[in-house]
Amino acid sequence: MDISSKTLIHAGINFIMIPMPRIDSTFKINIQRFLDEAGILISKMSGTEKELVLVRERPEILNIKVALLEPPVGQLLIVKSTPQKTIDSFRDEAENVVNAFELAAQTSPRQIIKKDAAVRHLYETDGEHAFQEIWEGILEQQPETLKKFGHQVLGGGLRFVLSPELQEEDPAVIEIKIESFLKDPSKIFVETQYTWERPSQPGVQLMPGVMIQLICDYSEQIVEKFFGGQDA
Repeated sequence: MDISSKTLIHAGINFIMIPMPRIDSTFKINIQRFLDEAGILISKMSGTEKELVLVRERPEILNIKVALLEPPVGQLLIVKSTPQKTIDSFRDEAENVVNAFELAAQTSPRQIIKKDAAVRHLYETDGEHAFQEIWEGILEQQPETLKKFGHQVLGGGLRFVLSPELQEEDPAVIEIKIESFLKDPSKIFVETQYTWERPSQPGVQLMPGVMIQLICDYSEQIVEKFFGGQDA
């Protein structure tokens, strides 16, 4: 497996919080203006009084959703799929989106009820089928064992759900997926997701950059070492 081939294919941040601003015409105009000032030029905007969806199409698609889920609980979701740039670019843009949201919201200090973030990468392998590398390389299993299923195995992988370390200041559940990529079975798909389920104190800042950095550090220092990838 070639670590140097790592390609970012998805990054996302999700905040569930209270209180939420009214999604009225003033909020819609202001958040778009503040995004424009930050260099995020929105090309599409749609929604209702309970949900606003903003899309930046160039240079890379960035999706932003502000929603009132169940009053007074709301959501701010920031997603970049099929990115062409590095994770640093998404981290900077997520910070700018949060700043624009806060400037447009103009409500009392928010409390984060729950938050999560996920990053997905693809890695090249030396063989035609990445599942062979997972099955025989990571799990040290014999290929004959798969014959017990009675069908050809098209793909598969591993999933881990790790409990939060409660002594940490902001503990998170970590979920890791290491799978063959069904669209291109020569590649390994890796997703690292953090979910923070402990509500924050009111007024705690939304810090997407810190969340993304935690995931990237864990992915590089723990996950990549687990599956034993080495630079070609």
